[in-house]
Amino acid sequence: MKHVLLLALLLLTVGGWAATVEPRSAADAAAVSHAPQIDWVRTIDGWEPAANLNARPPADATLHPVVVAGFMALGSLFALLAPPTVQRD
Repeated sequence: MKHVLLLALLLLTVGGWAATVEPRSAADAAAVSHAPQIDWVRTIDGWEPAANLNARPPADATLHPVVVAGFMALGSLFALLAPPTVQRD
């Protein structure tokens, strides 16, 4: 029981720390620092500011989180209620 509590405390601590850290990879930092600054870009519609090309509307989620949670709950219940396997000698 003591090991379970220590493991849970460790997981909560690492999870809390991971939730507060800003994700940024070294490749992203290198790309941003060495990228040339372009103000205007030629597109099919003519010349447009580069800032307009990067501004995309967020994509709609196709699957509601409640649906995912329901599947997870059903899977957990199935695992808990599944009959034990019988070992044959």
